[in-house]
Amino acid sequence: MIKYIKLTKRIPAGSGLGGSSVDIVATAKAMAKAYGVDEDLTSFVSKFCSDGEFLLHGGCSLVEGRGHIVRKISLMRPLYFVIVIPDS
Repeated sequence: MIKYIKLTKRIPAGSGLGGSSVDIVATAKAMAKAYGVDEDLTSFVSKFCSDGEFLLHGGCSLVEGRGHIVRKISLMRPLYFVIVIPDS
């Protein structure tokens, strides 16, 4: 039986968009599914990352603070984004 799990990230600062937070949420969801845990993981992931609630539930939200203040919003029409990454 697994008693703990350790994640090691080696991503340079400023290179990820919620990088380690995404790993925390994905790992928590995978472990919950593997062990048949059927409860809300919000309070658990919030202990490890500020933006865990948003990443856990997704959808369209207004996120403030360190990512820990999340307000769901509804859109009247689709919203599109273009992300441009210049050559280095």
